[in-house]
Amino acid sequence: MPSRLKAGGTFPYILEADRGDGPDPQFSIQVLSAFDDGEIASIRAEYIAATGQPAKRAELLSRALSISVSGCHITGWSVDSLTKNLTSLESWELINAATEGASLTAEQRKKYVLPSRSETDCSAEAADQETVSSK
Repeated sequence: MPSRLKAGGTFPYILEADRGDGPDPQFSIQVLSAFDDGEIASIRAEYIAATGQPAKRAELLSRALSISVSGCHITGWSVDSLTKNLTSLESWELINAATEGASLTAEQRKKYVLPSRSETDCSAEAADQETVSSK
């Protein structure tokens, strides 16, 4: 499984609208460094400020996608052509996947977080009681 915790790593992503529709198109999403995450935040602010400027917005989306998406596994598509093939909402879905890429799900978090002291104490006491009972 690719590391979703290291900047520069990648992970596969399927657009929400395409999930469950047979062979799903996939994108390789970049796990962003702190610098790249800051760049995306700056681009997002410029995008919001560029209301009524469709050419400027398309250029900003293209820049954000080039930082966020490292590969496109759809025949005939490339990262450079995403703004011509995706809606703005789909483009932001991919960008948001990159900005959230290093976050862990609740299930993944359980593997990295130590149990609380009370949980380990209870399990140790139970093991001690089983040992005493079996003697």
